[in-house]
Amino acid sequence: MNGGNRTGFPERNGPAPRAPGAARSGRFRLDRLDVAILRALQQDGRASFRQVARVVDASVTTVSTRVRRLRRLGVLTGFVPLVNAQRLSDAGRSLCCLFCSIRPSSDDPAEIARLAERVGAFSEICYIFEVASHRELIALASTPSVEAGQALVARLAALKGVESLTTAPIERVHKERPRHPIPAVRFRTASGATGRPIEIPG
Repeated sequence: MNGGNRTGFPERNGPAPRAPGAARSGRFRLDRLDVAILRALQQDGRASFRQVARVVDASVTTVSTRVRRLRRLGVLTGFVPLVNAQRLSDAGRSLCCLFCSIRPSSDDPAEIARLAERVGAFSEICYIFEVASHRELIALASTPSVEAGQALVARLAALKGVESLTTAPIERVHKERPRHPIPAVRFRTASGATGRPIEIPG
Protein backbone atom coordinates (compact mmCIF):
# COMPACT_ATOMS: atom_id res chain seq x y z
CA MET A 1 0.00 0.00 0.00
CA ASN A 2 1.41 3.35 -0.97
CA GLY A 3 1.88 5.96 1.72
CA GLY A 4 0.26 9.32 2.36
CA ASN A 5 2.90 11.34 0.46
CA ARG A 6 1.64 9.99 -2.89
CA THR A 7 -2.05 9.88 -2.20
CA GLY A 8 -2.62 12.76 0.18
CA PHE A 9 -4.35 10.45 2.68
CA PRO A 10 -2.72 10.79 6.13
CA GLU A 11 -1.95 7.57 8.01
CA ARG A 12 -4.09 5.34 5.81
CA ASN A 13 -3.56 2.29 8.01
CA GLY A 14 -3.96 4.17 11.29
CA PRO A 15 -7.07 5.11 13.22
CA ALA A 16 -9.39 7.71 11.80
CA PRO A 17 -8.60 11.21 13.08
CA ARG A 18 -11.11 12.46 15.59
CA ALA A 19 -11.79 16.07 16.42
CA PRO A 20 -12.18 16.97 20.11
CA GLY A 21 -15.67 16.11 21.23
CA ALA A 22 -16.66 14.67 17.86
CA ALA A 23 -19.48 12.15 18.15
CA ARG A 24 -19.06 8.70 16.63
CA SER A 25 -22.66 7.67 17.34
CA GLY A 26 -26.09 9.10 16.62
CA ARG A 27 -27.77 10.02 13.35
CA PHE A 28 -26.35 12.35 10.73
CA ARG A 29 -26.88 13.04 7.03
CA LEU A 30 -24.87 12.24 3.93
CA ASP A 31 -25.43 14.18 0.74
CA ARG A 32 -24.88 13.20 -2.89
CA LEU A 33 -21.22 14.28 -2.83
CA ASP A 34 -20.51 12.19 0.29
CA VAL A 35 -22.04 9.16 -1.42
CA ALA A 36 -20.07 9.78 -4.63
CA ILE A 37 -16.80 10.05 -2.67
CA LEU A 38 -17.51 6.84 -0.77
CA ARG A 39 -18.29 4.98 -3.98
CA ALA A 40 -15.11 6.27 -5.63
CA LEU A 41 -12.96 5.20 -2.67
CA GLN A 42 -14.56 1.77 -2.60
CA GLN A 43 -13.61 1.33 -6.23
CA ASP A 44 -10.00 2.34 -5.54
CA GLY A 45 -8.91 2.98 -1.96
CA ARG A 46 -5.48 4.07 -3.22
CA ALA A 47 -6.85 6.94 -5.29
CA SER A 48 -5.48 10.38 -4.45
CA PHE A 49 -7.69 13.32 -3.51
CA ARG A 50 -7.02 14.73 -6.98
CA GLN A 51 -8.16 11.51 -8.68
CA VAL A 52 -11.30 11.32 -6.54
CA ALA A 53 -12.02 14.99 -7.22
CA ARG A 54 -11.99 14.30 -10.96
CA VAL A 55 -14.38 11.37 -10.55
CA VAL A 56 -16.90 13.25 -8.39
CA ASP A 57 -16.49 16.63 -10.14
CA ALA A 58 -15.42 18.57 -7.05
CA SER A 59 -12.34 20.47 -5.92
CA VAL A 60 -9.43 18.73 -4.23
CA THR A 61 -9.99 20.86 -1.11
CA THR A 62 -13.65 19.84 -0.96
CA VAL A 63 -12.81 16.15 -1.27
CA SER A 64 -10.13 16.45 1.42
CA THR A 65 -12.57 18.17 3.79
CA ARG A 66 -15.32 15.61 3.13
CA VAL A 67 -12.99 12.63 3.65
CA ARG A 68 -11.82 14.05 6.98
CA ARG A 69 -15.45 14.48 8.05
CA LEU A 70 -16.38 10.95 6.97
CA ARG A 71 -13.45 9.58 8.98
CA ARG A 72 -14.34 11.70 12.00
CA LEU A 73 -17.93 10.42 11.87
CA GLY A 74 -16.72 6.82 11.65
CA VAL A 75 -18.21 6.21 8.19
CA LEU A 76 -14.70 5.69 6.81
CA THR A 77 -12.72 3.66 9.32
CA GLY A 78 -9.43 3.23 7.46
CA PHE A 79 -7.62 2.39 4.25
CA VAL A 80 -5.97 -1.03 4.31
CA PRO A 81 -4.76 -3.59 1.75
CA LEU A 82 -7.11 -6.55 1.30
CA VAL A 83 -5.43 -9.95 1.59
CA ASN A 84 -7.11 -12.94 -0.06
CA ALA A 85 -7.08 -15.70 2.56
CA GLN A 86 -7.73 -18.42 0.00
CA ARG A 87 -4.78 -17.38 -2.16
CA LEU A 88 -2.57 -17.42 0.94
CA SER A 89 -3.69 -20.99 1.50
CA ASP A 90 -2.97 -21.86 -2.13
CA ALA A 91 0.54 -20.50 -1.57
CA GLY A 92 1.08 -22.81 1.40
CA ARG A 93 0.37 -20.13 4.02
CA SER A 94 -2.84 -21.64 5.36
CA LEU A 95 -4.83 -19.72 7.94
CA CYS A 96 -7.27 -21.15 10.45
CA CYS A 97 -10.50 -19.25 9.83
CA LEU A 98 -13.44 -19.85 12.13
CA PHE A 99 -17.18 -19.21 12.12
CA CYS A 100 -18.28 -18.54 15.72
CA SER A 101 -21.84 -18.51 17.03
CA ILE A 102 -21.93 -16.92 20.49
CA ARG A 103 -25.04 -17.07 22.65
CA PRO A 104 -25.06 -14.34 25.33
CA SER A 105 -26.21 -15.19 28.83
CA SER A 106 -28.41 -12.07 28.95
CA ASP A 107 -31.23 -10.71 26.81
CA ASP A 108 -30.37 -7.15 27.80
CA PRO A 109 -29.25 -5.25 24.65
CA ALA A 110 -26.72 -3.27 26.70
CA GLU A 111 -25.17 -6.47 28.04
CA ILE A 112 -25.05 -7.96 24.54
CA ALA A 113 -23.32 -4.81 23.30
CA ARG A 114 -20.75 -5.07 26.10
CA LEU A 115 -20.14 -8.72 25.23
CA ALA A 116 -19.62 -7.75 21.59
CA GLU A 117 -16.99 -5.24 22.74
CA ARG A 118 -15.19 -7.94 24.74
CA VAL A 119 -15.24 -10.31 21.77
CA GLY A 120 -14.03 -7.54 19.47
CA ALA A 121 -11.06 -6.85 21.74
CA PHE A 122 -9.39 -9.98 20.34
CA SER A 123 -7.27 -9.04 17.34
CA GLU A 124 -8.10 -12.36 15.64
CA ILE A 125 -11.78 -11.37 15.33
CA CYS A 126 -12.45 -9.86 11.89
CA TYR A 127 -16.22 -9.35 12.02
CA ILE A 128 -18.95 -9.40 14.67
CA PHE A 129 -22.65 -9.38 13.80
CA GLU A 130 -25.68 -9.27 16.10
CA VAL A 131 -28.46 -11.33 14.54
CA ALA A 132 -31.87 -9.66 14.35
CA SER A 133 -34.64 -11.29 16.44
CA HIS A 134 -32.11 -13.71 17.95
CA ARG A 135 -30.04 -13.59 21.09
CA GLU A 136 -26.88 -14.42 19.18
CA LEU A 137 -23.60 -12.90 18.02
CA ILE A 138 -21.90 -14.18 14.89
CA ALA A 139 -18.14 -13.66 14.65
CA LEU A 140 -15.60 -14.49 11.97
CA ALA A 141 -12.05 -15.09 13.16
CA SER A 142 -8.75 -15.60 11.39
CA THR A 143 -5.74 -17.13 13.13
CA PRO A 144 -2.33 -18.22 11.83
CA SER A 145 -2.65 -21.87 12.88
CA VAL A 146 -5.03 -24.52 14.18
CA GLU A 147 -3.41 -24.27 17.61
CA ALA A 148 -3.95 -20.52 17.69
CA GLY A 149 -7.56 -21.06 16.66
CA GLN A 150 -8.10 -23.53 19.49
CA ALA A 151 -6.57 -21.09 21.97
CA LEU A 152 -8.88 -18.33 20.73
CA VAL A 153 -11.96 -20.53 21.12
CA ALA A 154 -10.98 -21.29 24.72
CA ARG A 155 -10.56 -17.60 25.50
CA LEU A 156 -13.89 -16.71 23.88
CA ALA A 157 -15.72 -19.43 25.82
CA ALA A 158 -14.29 -18.07 29.08
CA LEU A 159 -15.54 -14.52 28.50
CA LYS A 160 -18.01 -13.03 30.93
CA GLY A 161 -21.49 -13.04 29.42
CA VAL A 162 -21.03 -16.08 27.15
CA GLU A 163 -23.67 -18.75 27.73
CA SER A 164 -22.55 -21.02 24.88
CA LEU A 165 -20.15 -20.98 21.96
CA THR A 166 -20.33 -23.01 18.77
CA THR A 167 -17.55 -22.87 16.20
CA ALA A 168 -16.88 -24.36 12.79
CA PRO A 169 -13.69 -24.18 10.73
CA ILE A 170 -14.02 -22.47 7.34
CA GLU A 171 -12.86 -24.98 4.74
CA ARG A 172 -12.59 -22.69 1.72
CA VAL A 173 -13.29 -19.04 0.91
CA HIS A 174 -15.27 -18.77 -2.31
CA LYS A 175 -15.94 -15.04 -2.19
CA GLU A 176 -14.95 -12.03 -0.13
CA ARG A 177 -16.70 -8.75 -0.86
CA PRO A 178 -15.75 -6.08 1.67
CA ARG A 179 -17.44 -3.30 -0.29
CA HIS A 180 -20.89 -2.26 0.92
CA PRO A 181 -23.49 -0.92 -1.53
CA ILE A 182 -24.20 2.72 -0.66
CA PRO A 183 -27.83 3.68 -1.28
CA ALA A 184 -28.46 6.84 -3.25
CA VAL A 185 -29.50 9.90 -1.26
CA ARG A 186 -33.26 10.37 -1.43
CA PHE A 187 -34.71 13.86 -1.37
CA ARG A 188 -38.10 15.19 -0.36
CA THR A 189 -39.48 18.41 -1.79
CA ALA A 190 -40.47 21.39 0.37
CA SER A 191 -41.22 25.06 -0.22
CA GLY A 192 -38.56 27.59 0.71
CA ALA A 193 -39.07 31.13 1.98
CA THR A 194 -39.40 32.32 -1.62
CA GLY A 195 -42.11 29.80 -2.35
CA ARG A 196 -39.87 27.89 -4.72
CA PRO A 197 -39.48 24.12 -4.24
CA ILE A 198 -36.24 23.08 -2.58
CA GLU A 199 -34.66 19.66 -2.09
CA ILE A 200 -34.04 18.45 1.44
CA PRO A 201 -32.20 15.16 2.14
CA GLY A 202 -34.82 12.69 3.36
